[in-house]
Amino acid sequence: MELTYGVYLQVFIGREGELGTLTDALNGAKSGQGTAMLISGEAGLGKTALVEEFRDRIDDSFMVLYGAAASDSATPFLIFSRALEGRMDRPLFHEMNYVSFTEVFAINRAGLLVAQASSEEEGLDADIFAGMLSAVQDFVRDSFDSAGEQKGGLGKLEYGDLTILIEHGAEVFLTAVFRGAEHKDMKDRLKRVLRSIQSEHSETLRDWSGRVEEMAPVQSVLDSLAETRFLVRRELEGVNLENERIRIASNVLELLKGVASDKPVVMFLEDLHWAEESSLFLLRYLARNITDEKVLLVGTHRPAESKVLDTYVESMREEETITELPLGKLDGDSVSSLIGELYHGNEFPESFIERLSEQCEGNPLFVREMLLGMENEGSIVRDGSAYSLVSENYSAPSSLEELVHRRLDSLDPDAMAMAEYASCIGRDFDKGTIHSLQTLADPSSAVEKLHGSGILQVYNGRVGFTHALFQDVTYSSIGERWKQVYHKSIGEHYESVHEDDIDDVLYELARHFSRTNEHAKAHDYCLRAGEMAENAYAPEQAIGFYENALEAAPKAGATRTDLLERLGDVHALSSDFAAAIELYTSALESQEDDRRKAELHRKMAESHIKMADSEKGNEECEKGLALLDEDCKERTRLYLTVGWSYSKIGEYDNAEKYFTKGLKMAEALGLEKEMGQGLHSLGTTAWYRGMYDESIEHFTKAIRIHENMGNQRELAGSLNNIGSVYHFQGDRKKALEYKEKAHELYVRIKDKLGIGTSLNNLGIVYYDRGEFDRCLELWEECLAIRRSIGDKHGIASTLHNIGGVYHDSGWTDKALECYEEGLRINREIGSKNGMVYDLCSLSKAHLDSGEPDIAEEKAREALDICIEIGIKGEEAWARRLIGACHRLRGDLDKAQEYLDRSFEMFTESGEKEEVAKCQMEYGYLYKALERKEDARKAFESALEMFEEMGVKMDADRVRKELEELG
Repeated sequence: MELTYGVYLQVFIGREGELGTLTDALNGAKSGQGTAMLISGEAGLGKTALVEEFRDRIDDSFMVLYGAAASDSATPFLIFSRALEGRMDRPLFHEMNYVSFTEVFAINRAGLLVAQASSEEEGLDADIFAGMLSAVQDFVRDSFDSAGEQKGGLGKLEYGDLTILIEHGAEVFLTAVFRGAEHKDMKDRLKRVLRSIQSEHSETLRDWSGRVEEMAPVQSVLDSLAETRFLVRRELEGVNLENERIRIASNVLELLKGVASDKPVVMFLEDLHWAEESSLFLLRYLARNITDEKVLLVGTHRPAESKVLDTYVESMREEETITELPLGKLDGDSVSSLIGELYHGNEFPESFIERLSEQCEGNPLFVREMLLGMENEGSIVRDGSAYSLVSENYSAPSSLEELVHRRLDSLDPDAMAMAEYASCIGRDFDKGTIHSLQTLADPSSAVEKLHGSGILQVYNGRVGFTHALFQDVTYSSIGERWKQVYHKSIGEHYESVHEDDIDDVLYELARHFSRTNEHAKAHDYCLRAGEMAENAYAPEQAIGFYENALEAAPKAGATRTDLLERLGDVHALSSDFAAAIELYTSALESQEDDRRKAELHRKMAESHIKMADSEKGNEECEKGLALLDEDCKERTRLYLTVGWSYSKIGEYDNAEKYFTKGLKMAEALGLEKEMGQGLHSLGTTAWYRGMYDESIEHFTKAIRIHENMGNQRELAGSLNNIGSVYHFQGDRKKALEYKEKAHELYVRIKDKLGIGTSLNNLGIVYYDRGEFDRCLELWEECLAIRRSIGDKHGIASTLHNIGGVYHDSGWTDKALECYEEGLRINREIGSKNGMVYDLCSLSKAHLDSGEPDIAEEKAREALDICIEIGIKGEEAWARRLIGACHRLRGDLDKAQEYLDRSFEMFTESGEKEEVAKCQMEYGYLYKALERKEDARKAFESALEMFEEMGVKMDADRVRKELEELG
């Protein structure tokens, strides 16, 4: 028989144990116990063979999905988009962001409106449109001198949150209005449309009588322009990358659940060591959330080839959401069985098999390639139905790579050229692409030769390398000049085939042309691919594309300034603020426009502030403000940024001053978004300063603006905060009302981080009202969400809250269990604030169990941390607990010493509920001192405050004490 790679690739030897583990996982998934399995092993150990054997054993009652990562691709979520191809009824990974002209209108030399078109059904508000039109008409008149001569070229105005582009013509000015980011093609499109109008309708425009119907042809052109959509990069300011990735991951999970409701799902994810971070984030999310679903994930990877993957695998180990199947090398018996399967009836000496196993180090691919090489050299011959070894005089290669080189060296020139071309395309591709190689007279014949030699496999109209090593080794052996030729040919093929849907292959075009001397195309496609990657919230891929565009820019005749800024934006999104600052600094060196310079200074300031360097942040803001000699949107943003900087370090007077400046300027300029930001910031600042009425006033105005603008996430944030302010005021009814509204909104926009926060805050209201069943229900739902997204801070916080309910319900053991788990998590992530809360709660639980020594140990550890990091409120809490420990042991002088200091600190901070708890503790202390009247007064004072705030549980405790006092 003819031995080919395609045949013996299917041989399954020595992995029966791993196959059994996978089969058990399959049965678990069928019964709704989903899991993630990771098969690891170096190249050639049989990961793919194990997967294929397992796939063959899966019956039709399962839905099988398959995706593979690629070493040569920077496509975000590639492995999952391949696996889910044909299953998605909406875009999950490529959310296009388009902008259109909201209004387009033509104005003649006299400043009269000739024609108008709108892309929105209702168009602009009449007052806004009138004001904007007046500003444009003034601009038009000013653009001609007294002799009627045209003065300028393209004009650009800002009116509130609108941008207005104005293109000058001899007879008419064309004006286009839009909101949000500007696409570079918008100006060119406006110019082209104006030239067309001037060319075809200049006489009509010149002799216009004022009758609208005469302008019907111009109106038609404007209608068409208003319908044009421009693909733009996503606005990154204010974006929470983790939140957006969680949203995408949640959508994928819901999709898989939907598929699994019909049939259990097995999803194979091969070559995860090549997967980009966006895919790995999604993998971890799914692994965490399929434990109760009919879903089995099976991934393969080579260990220690990707630091990013190693990090994710380690986190999944800690979360216990994966089962690992490391593949070892085959033993001698397995190698012997493998040889027997490949060469039935062989008469090979046992010594040869042992030596071969040793030389190949138990690697099945190495064994296969070695045997095939010996057969090609004539060392192994077939005699009828048997194979025999005629010569042991063969040279053993030192590595798998050397073996692959030997296989490639045996190819004829045409087949080798086709192998090189294929390696430039990728691991797996459409059959039509490989036939685009123009230098071969018979591409099909070359493909057949590669198929026959086991290097390529052809299936379902597609072509792929049988093993990644063939592609890797082939590509690395190509000379640089030929690589450029091949990549250029492939890129041109994609351009031709996808002329009408170029965005579908934008990542491929960027990859191929970036490896050619076609610098203009490399720059353009990489720039657009970077924008598309941003739209998919894949900053790592966006950075790669932008860096390639930056490299091509000088030879493409393009400027680098905007690219440097974009790179800075993406690094900032990824929380690499130091890199962002460096890039913004480079962009500043070549930026000529003062307003853009000011924007760069603001972005640098924001990065410094996020790195906890408010001083440098303020310096950058001052530099930006010095560049602006008039009120504008950027000056407004700079003021708000300075305010944010001061609020981060607790200088609330200065924060309020700059927030107020920014708000007044935003109001004067009609900048609604900035007005909402300013009011929200002022509300938060007033809240932190204990100025609750003023805070509510600001939040109320901010809520009205967010509602008008449809800014749902910002609206939810302001609703949540105003609810918290009412809570601090003791108005639990209004607190609940606003927090419920915030929760409903977070649910509507599928913001899981927000949902978790709102559930937590709602639970606090019900807890204070003594409705433990309801608050426990909310906190358990919150805990499930926070576990699902891997929010360790949130998990620890929610465990603390649930522990509090158990404690107050008398379930001390359950409370201690929650507090201890929360403390363990907080120690693990280094959250000292969280550690303090858990330690103080543990102290309180042990106090109530009559264990003052353990309680004091916990409280003193908490006190030491509080003093170390300077948190006064929690320090006062720890001191009150230590005082209670002394009281229980009868050391009443020490008890009063600690309690007095705690009371003093809480009184200074104005934390009413904590002051009330201090009064309650004074009641216990005076009772122990047998000062009955003092105890009564302290308890009565505490009761009055608890009742005013609606803190039912503590109020009931105090009433009981007063009843006992008589």
